[in-house]
Amino acid sequence: MKTLKSHYLLSLIGAVLWLALGARQLFALPLGLMPLLQSVTVAVLLLIRYPARWTPPATHTLFAWCAALLPLLMTPGGATLAVVGLQLAGTSIALWGLWTLGRSFGIAPADRGLVEAGPYRLVRHPIYLGELIGLVAVLLSAPTWINGLLFVTLAISLVARSLLEEQAISGYAAYAASRRWRLLPFLW
Repeated sequence: MKTLKSHYLLSLIGAVLWLALGARQLFALPLGLMPLLQSVTVAVLLLIRYPARWTPPATHTLFAWCAALLPLLMTPGGATLAVVGLQLAGTSIALWGLWTLGRSFGIAPADRGLVEAGPYRLVRHPIYLGELIGLVAVLLSAPTWINGLLFVTLAISLVARSLLEEQAISGYAAYAASRRWRLLPFLW
């Protein structure tokens, strides 16, 4: 019972933190609207998610949370048609992945069940693919050295998170054998 209470308390803290940082996107409209919707979705899923069958070491959890929150530190610039199109495409893919995961969603690598439907039929990590596309849009809208450094850090962290998740979820080897592309279709 104590473990269940701590699970819900941590989920509540995570949801509040995610909403607070996501609200920052209101100052970056129109580019911030889709990331704000993604932040609200993440916050809700954190509150209704399944408890993990396996929980990762604390270092994996800390790494995952830091990596997941980093995109909220990028500062978008001007909203050209191409940038808005990329942002919409990336966030739409990420939201599709989030909604497909539903209650199996989590920030840290944990086993909440394997999901193979929706965008998970196409690539193994569609949320990360969507995030990468959206982050390219932010970088193109404001190509500052800080955004560039954050982008590179985020890209590396998405690769690391995907590898950690693949080790955590039971039955993943068979799923991976049936889905060639991990993150970038036709590349990796």
